[in-house]
Parts: sequence; C-alpha cells; structure tokens
Amino acid sequence: MRRPDAPKTLALCAALLLGGCALPPPPPPPPLPAPFAPLGPADVAARQLLAHHAQLQDQGAEALATALRLPDALDPPPADAVQRALSLMLGRRGADDSARARALLERVLADTSPQAEAWRGSARLLVGLLGEQQRLEELLERQIQQNREQQREAQRKLEQLNEKLEALKAIERSLQGVRPAPPARQP
Repeated sequence: MRRPDAPKTLALCAALLLGGCALPPPPPPPPLPAPFAPLGPADVAARQLLAHHAQLQDQGAEALATALRLPDALDPPPADAVQRALSLMLGRRGADDSARARALLERVLADTSPQAEAWRGSARLLVGLLGEQQRLEELLERQIQQNREQQREAQRKLEQLNEKLEALKAIERSLQGVRPAPPARQP
C-alpha cells in the first residue's frame, strides 16, 4: 500500500535536490566610474597656453613679428608673462628675446600669488626648453667655428699644394729649355 504523502515527499526531495544545483546569484555590478573631476587651475592654464600656441602658429610670421614689437609690461599677470615668453621663444629673433623670455618666466616662478601657482608648471617647462635651446645653439656655434677652422686649414693646404705644383711646372719648363748635348761620336 502506498501512502498518500509519498508523492508530496518525492516532490519535496526533488525540489531540494534541484535547489542544490542552482547557480549562485550573480555578483553585484562594478561601481560606476567617478565622473571626470573638474579641471584644476594648472589644467586650465596649460589649455590656455596650448590655445595661445595654436593661435600663434595660425597667425603666421608677420603677425608674430608685430606682436613681438610691442613693449613688455612692467609687471604682467602670470598668464600674460608666460604667453609673452612663448611668443618670444617662437619668434627666434636672437639671444635678446631668449633673455627677455627667461626673465618673464623667472618672474612667474618667483611669484607667490595664487594666480602664479597655476602657471608655474608651464613656466618650468618653458625655462627647460629655453635651456635646451641655448645648449643646442652653443653646440651649433662651436660646430660652425670648427667648420670654419677646417675650411681655413684646407684652403691653406690647397694653396701650399698649388705653390708646389707651380714650382714643379717651372722646373719642368726649365728642363725643356735645356737640350742634352748630343752623344759624342766614336771615330
């Protein structure tokens, strides 16, 4: 005889067995990335400097030369000083402009105001570039001087060789003018 509870018990056992085979719940989704942090003052300053550089490149040499003819302000704000220094560096008109650019940048580096803090990184970068540019210019000047000395030495040797050649030509001409005596005849 069968018990009436047997199908229920069998169903209950099957449910428990199948429950053990169930997958665990999925892990929670990873947290969403934080939204972009707002730009800091140094980031804004760097973007302004890059925009100024792009503007100088787009304007061309004539507009840059016109901007460089303007006199320097006595105590420009850090932003103006760094941008003016960049203009002077791009103008490449000589050591005077490099010295003016370095002076402007060093004022920004020495400035302790909050406005200058944002521009210090850009000023340090430009001072480093000025130093590298100066080193390369000195190296180029030494190379040019060595080339001049080598050219003078080569010219001097060429002149010496030409003198020797002319002397040999003179000897050859003098020998052509002297005819050897005919051999003596034997009786």
